[in-house]
Amino acid sequence: MAYVNKTTYVYQYPRTSARKVKITKGTEVKVTATSGSWARITKSSNVGYIQTKYLTRKSGGTSPSSWKSKVVKMDWFKEGKNLVKKGAYATLYSIDTGK
Repeated sequence: MAYVNKTTYVYQYPRTSARKVKITKGTEVKVTATSGSWARITKSSNVGYIQTKYLTRKSGGTSPSSWKSKVVKMDWFKEGKNLVKKGAYATLYSIDTGK
């Protein structure tokens, strides 16, 4: 879980020219992915994008947290399947297939 540290906007797509909806400071959201300075978030059943500088990991926090993804190269069937905990989100990329 994460919290919005400043009243700002959630965008339909990860760019400031996309359709937007206001979100208030202190709102709890779930970060499902990050890319550069954007985070994909969910609140209830709504999905949107917010700049990571407006997120913090602590309720009432004001400073942004690091939301950079951890990249690990490994064999999924040997050690990878134990890395991601049940209920956690992860993005898997196959070097062989490009998927």
